Amino acid sequence: MNSLLFTMTTLTLIGYGHVSPSTDFLKIMVMIYTIVGIPIMALFLANIGSLLAKMVTYIYSRCCCRCHPQIRGISFAVVTRACLCFPPGGVGSAGRSPRSRIPSP
Repeated sequence: MNSLLFTMTTLTLIGYGHVSPSTDFLKIMVMIYTIVGIPIMALFLANIGSLLAKMVTYIYSRCCCRCHPQIRGISFAVVTRACLCFPPGGVGSAGRSPRSRIPSP
């Protein structure tokens, strides 16, 4: 378990410091390991971020845009501007909205 902790803290640049190499040879090997491993970890984290962004976009377009099904399949920028889960006539204009039954002062 210490090896996994050491690997993750080294490659993610957290570096708690309580697990570290003791000899000069191991310190040099860790330097080479991090020179190779940090860019690979950065690519991995970028791919995870891209996957999470796609998941959020999919969930948003399927769950929150039910009131405007005609704009599904359009890019995320268009969806975020056009689909805010409001009825087509604006806020408070739908038949299910209680605004029409509340008298305004």
